[in-house]
Amino acid sequence: MGKRQDAALVTRQKIIEAARELIAEKGLDNINILDITNRAGVSKGSFYTYFKHKEAIVIEITHDNFRDIKQKSIEGNSDISSRISQYLTESIQKIVDTGLKMAQDWVRNAVVPSLKFGNDKLEYDYAAIRTMLEDAQEKGEIDGQLSIHDTADWIMAEYYGSLLNWCISDGKTNPVNTLKTFSETILKSLLNRS
Repeated sequence: MGKRQDAALVTRQKIIEAARELIAEKGLDNINILDITNRAGVSKGSFYTYFKHKEAIVIEITHDNFRDIKQKSIEGNSDISSRISQYLTESIQKIVDTGLKMAQDWVRNAVVPSLKFGNDKLEYDYAAIRTMLEDAQEKGEIDGQLSIHDTADWIMAEYYGSLLNWCISDGKTNPVNTLKTFSETILKSLLNRS
C-alpha cells in the first residue's frame, strides 16, 4: 500500500474509534457526525468519504466486533453445541463489554423498520448460526431431519431475548450466564447426537 492508502486507513480507523467511544459515552441518539469528526480530529467531509450516514458506522463497528468471533466459531473443532455456544457467549460478552448504553440504543433503533442497521446484525448472526448448523448437518453431526431454519430461529430468539432482557432491566440481568445455561442444557441436548 502507498502512503495515501495508509493515511486513508488511519483516518477511517480514527473515525470508527471516535464513534465507538462517543456511542459508549453518550449513546447513538445523542451524538452527531460533527461530534465524531471533532473527536477523531478530522474534517466532516472525511466522514462522508467512508460512511453515508451515522448509522452506517454502527454497522461497521458491529462487523468489526464480531468478525473474529464468527470465524473462530465456524472453524472450531469442537462439537456443534460447543461451537454455537462459543459464538453466542463470546458475542454477547462483546456487547456487554461495549456497554449497556450502546446496546440499549441499538435495541431501540433495531425495531424501527426504516433503519437498516438493526436488521444487519440480526442477519449477520442468523448467517453464522445457519452456516454452523448446515455444516454440522452435512457432516452427520446433527440429525438430517432437524430444520435448520427453525433451529436457527429458536437460537436467535434465545440470544436476542437475553440481550433484550439485559437492556430492559438496565443491566441487572447477566446475558452471558443466561446463554451459558441455555447452551449447557437445552442446546446441547437438542444438537448433540448420542
